[in-house]
Amino acid sequence: MNWTVHHRQETSSTNLDARGAAPWTAFTADFQTAGRGRLDHRWHSASGVNLMMSAVVPVDGMPPEAAATFPLVVGLAVGGALSSLCPDGFAECAKNVALQTAAMTVAYLDKDSVPASVLEEEKSILIKQMQQDPKMANKPQQVLEKIVEGKLGKFYENNCLLEQAYVKDDSMSVAKYVAGVAKELGGSIKVTGYARYDKGEGLEKREEDFAAEIAKMVNG
Repeated sequence: MNWTVHHRQETSSTNLDARGAAPWTAFTADFQTAGRGRLDHRWHSASGVNLMMSAVVPVDGMPPEAAATFPLVVGLAVGGALSSLCPDGFAECAKNVALQTAAMTVAYLDKDSVPASVLEEEKSILIKQMQQDPKMANKPQQVLEKIVEGKLGKFYENNCLLEQAYVKDDSMSVAKYVAGVAKELGGSIKVTGYARYDKGEGLEKREEDFAAEIAKMVNG
């Protein structure tokens, strides 16, 4: 078959672009502003970092259960093809960083990603804690603020992906691990973002009233 490919630097959603298009047509973009997944997850990234794509493929005669797995099969095929183009060690590095986000609680990518409002709230909490400590209560405000700046390092280590201790070797941070792999490969690696999904996220949860259920069983 012959594919027709339409590429844009920016679009609202490649899925919207593909609606009504003829079979064997693909729509790609460097950046999309309103992309959404099946569970209404937002699909986005910085411009030039990833390639967004939607393709129109005829599924006439294909069983529904087979058609439902088609996006997964395509994703695995693309992932395999890209892995073959990457230097040895890069795919393993990406997998390990993904493992980090799954194993640890990650709120932000790095220090620069933490909103100023969050930092101010954290500082306020730390200062109040020290003011309630008899050993710290009489220290000048300026001294307390300097101590707080030092304590923020722990906040970054707990909440920022690149500042966290690497799960496979806690003697180094994730940032140092990535930098070490990049040095071995003779290039540079920059982690620009991540996505973390919890099991069951996006699924409607059924609420049970067990007391009412038992009462119903007892009373018939």
